[in-house]
This record gives sequence, C-alpha cells and structure tokens, in this order.
Amino acid sequence: MDYAPTWSTDGARIAFVSRRGGVGVFQVFAMNADGSGLTALTDPADVVNAPEWSPDGTAILHYRAPGGQEASPLDRGEGAA
Repeated sequence: MDYAPTWSTDGARIAFVSRRGGVGVFQVFAMNADGSGLTALTDPADVVNAPEWSPDGTAILHYRAPGGQEASPLDRGEGAA
C-alpha cells in the first residue's frame, strides 16, 4: 500500500509512504517520475508520515515517531536525478 504521494517542485521525482522492501513497516520512499531510482529514505525503526519536499527540492521533510512528531530533513538519496 502506497499513500501520501508528493511531487518535487520540478516534477522530476515523487516521494511517498509505503511498506516496500520486505520490512513490513511504513517508510518514506522517493523515485524518479519514470519509476526508476526507487530509494528508501527513512529507517524502518521509525513510524513515518506526511513526506513533503523542501521548496528548493534538495530535501524531503517528514513526521516521525517515537519521540513525538517532528520534521526532519532527508537527503534525496542515491536515485536522485
């Protein structure tokens, strides 16, 4: 199941929450618009939600728990264009 999709400001990448990768928990992923370059951007130990691109497209913010909800910048990952 995928949810909370959000496009980068230039439309080249999409970030979303999914249970991919066989870990059984939700993580934030990003990939290129053509479906290539799929990259997990969060640690499977975190509960994540609501990814959002930074205005300049160089980072993805998300809310994570435990420890309450907070926004954390993330590197765009290896699949970045």
